[in-house]
Amino acid sequence: MRSRRILFALAAGIILVYFLVFVRQSVGRYFDFDDMMNLGTAWEDPIFHALRPAGALFYRTIYTFAGFNPLPFRIADIAIAILNIALGAWFVKLISGSDRATALAALLFAFHPGIIDAWFRTAIIYDLLCFLFLYLAACLYIAARARGQEIGRARAAVILLSYACALESKETAVVLPAFLLAWELLFGRLRWRSGWL
Repeated sequence: MRSRRILFALAAGIILVYFLVFVRQSVGRYFDFDDMMNLGTAWEDPIFHALRPAGALFYRTIYTFAGFNPLPFRIADIAIAILNIALGAWFVKLISGSDRATALAALLFAFHPGIIDAWFRTAIIYDLLCFLFLYLAACLYIAARARGQEIGRARAAVILLSYACALESKETAVVLPAFLLAWELLFGRLRWRSGWL
């Protein structure tokens, strides 16, 4: 058991170091057109009337301290990306129960060419925030249900708050109820083979 933990920590460390080497060039990038538009629209309306308040809050908060210095924006973006890789890995671990599948999923998630924009452009922060909150909500729900626990009030409040933040980041967060229903049908109490459907 101890050797498995060491191997898992070693694999996570290697993926993290490789990811940081991979994205190091993105730290020096300046704002692009979309960033300037996002910075501008973050101040058009009061924060809670903005179309995507979570992204507007990201831009407003960092701009308050850093102005037009892109480095803090890039560092925050990469930090959220690392959290997302960890959440994606946790999700796969909860679903598969396999350390190997989890490590492979983290590796693919960190370096898949389809999401390189997310690692190199701050303007994709809406997607990163949506993923962060959506998968946090899903993992909190699944982690409890996989252990056979009911969702308590405190956990339910955190899940609902995470879901609200995901919806405030990007509209694709509407998939969470379908996610959780699919988990219940495949692995939970509502399994198809139980004759529920």
